Amino acid sequence: MNLIDETTSGGELFIKAFMAQRNSKKIPFSWSCEELDQHIFKEFKPWRALSVDGEVIALVLFSQMDDLIEIHYLETKPECLRQGWMGKLLKALFLEFSTHQIWLDVHESNEAAFKMYSSLGFAVSGRREKYYKDGGGAVLMALNPSQSQ
Repeated sequence: MNLIDETTSGGELFIKAFMAQRNSKKIPFSWSCEELDQHIFKEFKPWRALSVDGEVIALVLFSQMDDLIEIHYLETKPECLRQGWMGKLLKALFLEFSTHQIWLDVHESNEAAFKMYSSLGFAVSGRREKYYKDGGGAVLMALNPSQSQ
């Protein structure tokens, strides 16, 4: 298992391969490849990913503002779901940004993600009604530095 980021030599190729793999699959709550491409390669948002045997299996896209990290997007390869990979990636992010508050939002019907974030110490901090394209609401969650596990 390797942690890679936007500064990793060849990292862009890992992400492009990840995007190409997922292009043919309908993944609930996910962004399109065009949206990912826009954020990663045109807006140059920071990202972290876990790779196993040269293949990206979990990806986090975020922005940093002073002592705040806002997670914009998370995805695990469908065949790797519920195996703990995203938790490992988030814990690596917590270690890297241990003095930062971390924010994210989760679709109100994504119970598995909500459960995982809660288990990692995130707490509900608000809601946004009809936030997602499908009309679903967003549950806003925050993790303070002292809460990370």
